[in-house]
Amino acid sequence: MISEIRGRAAGGESVNSIKNDLDLPKSTVYYHFRKEVGQKQKANQVQIPQDDEFVGELCGIFAGDGSFQYTKSGNYKIKFHLNAEERYWKVLKDYLQSKLSKAPFVCSSSKSKIDLLYNSKKLFCLFDKNLNWDNKKTYTIKLADKEYSKEFCKGFARGLMDTDGYRRQDHKRYVFSSASCELRDDLYKLLEELNIDSQKFEEEPRKESYSIKHKLRITGEDVEKFSKTVNPRKPKRKY
Repeated sequence: MISEIRGRAAGGESVNSIKNDLDLPKSTVYYHFRKEVGQKQKANQVQIPQDDEFVGELCGIFAGDGSFQYTKSGNYKIKFHLNAEERYWKVLKDYLQSKLSKAPFVCSSSKSKIDLLYNSKKLFCLFDKNLNWDNKKTYTIKLADKEYSKEFCKGFARGLMDTDGYRRQDHKRYVFSSASCELRDDLYKLLEELNIDSQKFEEEPRKESYSIKHKLRITGEDVEKFSKTVNPRKPKRKY
């Protein structure tokens, strides 16, 4: 009886369907149903590798273009918001699947936007350990106050530049832009650790409703150094 309940649960049948077919109390079916489904859910959780550079990149991507929501049903919903018209979202999807042993769910919020979604407490705990932010993440996101390895620094710089940075075509330079002054300053310090010089500056908003942009630029010989050391993953960020 138990093996039949679990077999049907594994095959996708509902609790009510199994209960009616086997003429069993719903509580009995539900107990064994949850055991089967719960084991499958555990086997399908993300697996975060012991790889500082990957962890850094993942934190950089979340800091730049990520969001978190704890739902009423108890899910830890992590989203990466990306441009649907650029190839980067496909590159990132495949990369995340290979590193986390689980593909993100792809959803489209508009014709120009693609979201890569994970429901994962593990990912939330990873970000919570390495990043700090309050309710207004866009303006307050920053690194946690701790020591980071050079591998983490490289990955974090890559994730930030791929999401909130751009490459100038008219001048050979990289520019990073954020509404969070502390995040910009974090990147500046990490680049110093990698022996890459950069310059910080501010850009005033064009409209009163807009916020100040806290920017950082990499120029001259340091462009080549950044390109080789950090090696942006986004195709449009490569020289």
